[in-house]
Amino acid sequence: MRIALIPHNSSAFYSSNPDKARLFQGDILKAREIGLKEEGEDTSPDFWLVITKSCDLAFREHQKKTRNETFSILPLISMKILENSFSKIFSSSISYEPKNILLVPVVGLVKKFMLQKYKKDHIDSLLKNKISRFMYFPPEGNYFTEPMIIDFEFIETIDGGDEAEINSALNSKILELSSPFREKVAQRFALHFSEIGIDDEEIRHKDYIKGIKTFFGESG
Repeated sequence: MRIALIPHNSSAFYSSNPDKARLFQGDILKAREIGLKEEGEDTSPDFWLVITKSCDLAFREHQKKTRNETFSILPLISMKILENSFSKIFSSSISYEPKNILLVPVVGLVKKFMLQKYKKDHIDSLLKNKISRFMYFPPEGNYFTEPMIIDFEFIETIDGGDEAEINSALNSKILELSSPFREKVAQRFALHFSEIGIDDEEIRHKDYIKGIKTFFGESG
C-alpha cells in the first residue's frame, strides 16, 4: 500500500541531491536540526519548507547572511499525524503549549476532513488543490513515505542574519523541490493570500441557486 502511494515520477516533485552550500525557495529542512522539534515529540512537523524567494536567500558580501536577515518556512504535516492526533486534539481538555506548533494546522485540517460526512470528497478536493490554505505533497519514498500536507497559514521565521542558524538550515536540507513544482507551490502560496472574500452567502444559498435554474428552465 505504501509503495502504491509513491508516484512513478517523483523526480517531478523532488530533487534528492540538494545543494547544501546555498539556500533556495523550496528547500525542505529537518525540524529537529533547526531547533523546531525536540526529541520524543510526536505532535509537531518533522519537516519544514522554505517559502522565501531565492533572490532574498542569496548570501551577501561573502557572509552567510540572507538579504533581509530573515527567511520564512512552512510546516509539512503528515496525514498519519493528523489521524493519530484526532482523538487527542478533540478530547475534553486541551492544554495549549507554545511548542505545540502543530495544534492550529491540525485542528484546521481535521475540521475540514475528519468531522464532515463525505470525507472522500474532501480528500479529492485536497489532491486537486481546491482548498487554498492547504496543498498536497506526494511521498517520495525515502523521507516522505506517506502523503504530506503543507499549511500556508502557519509561518515560522528563521534568523537569516545568524550564521549558526544558517549553517543549521544548510545542514538540515534533505530535499529540494523540482521545477516547476517549486514555482507551483510559490504560486499557490501567493494566490492564497491574495484571495479576496466578500459576503456572498445570499447568492450561494440553495434557494437563490434554485431560482437561477428555474429562470433558465432547468429542474431544481
